[in-house]
Amino acid sequence: MTMKKHGMMIRAVLLAAAVSTAAPAGALAAETKAAAESTATETRAAEVEAPAAKTELKDGDYMVEVTLEGGSGRASVTSPTGIRVKDGTAIAAVQFSSPNYDYMIVAGKQYKKLNDEGNSIFNIPILAFDEPFPVIADTTAMDKPHEIEYTLNFHTDTAQKVEKEDKQAGISPYLFGAGIVVFVLFIQKKMTRKP
Repeated sequence: MTMKKHGMMIRAVLLAAAVSTAAPAGALAAETKAAAESTATETRAAEVEAPAAKTELKDGDYMVEVTLEGGSGRASVTSPTGIRVKDGTAIAAVQFSSPNYDYMIVAGKQYKKLNDEGNSIFNIPILAFDEPFPVIADTTAMDKPHEIEYTLNFHTDTAQKVEKEDKQAGISPYLFGAGIVVFVLFIQKKMTRKP
């Protein structure tokens, strides 16, 4: 086999390796979305102390539709939102449509904003399912900070379980691609040795 043919073969194998290790665009977007949705509920779950309502949902992470009412009617929250159920109670990651909220009060306990950039996100206990419960959110968008009364309603009939991806399954294409690259480099080295 000539050196030119060897070079073409090596380039073809390297291209195949690169394609096999690239995650499909849809899968990458889904991974990113899932990570963003679960991060807030994971970070400070231990700090949530207000009495959360009991739920029939099994332990795990879910996406649930939530509605916000009250205030001037201009604010909204991201829906569906991520919730984490543990031992029959749930914590929600509530994201407002504004970055100007600095804390929330739920059942008399204050919860600080989790993020420094982007719209305000809070981990709060869900005090009731399928019925509105009162919360207060403090906004800094006015001349001086102002507490606004809202209600949140989490709808259990919309709950969709978020399945965590098997970490090893996500790594295997990369290991396969790396194996191909090592094999090609080995062959190339062997072919370039002089007899």
